[in-house]
Amino acid sequence: MSAYVVDASVAAKWFAEETYADDARRILHADNQLHAPELFLLEMDSVLCKWVRRGVVNESEA
Repeated sequence: MSAYVVDASVAAKWFAEETYADDARRILHADNQLHAPELFLLEMDSVLCKWVRRGVVNESEA
């Protein structure tokens, strides 16, 4: 088992086809233990708001 600290920039790649998305998804295995920084949810909110402004997703998807 491996342990990873995942920030929002990595987690966002799980949901969108961005550069290094495949690399980010490789850690999504049951054998891995994932941890997130305290501000993770706030950072993810920021990512989703940016995607809505850019038209990547609509508000209901975000």
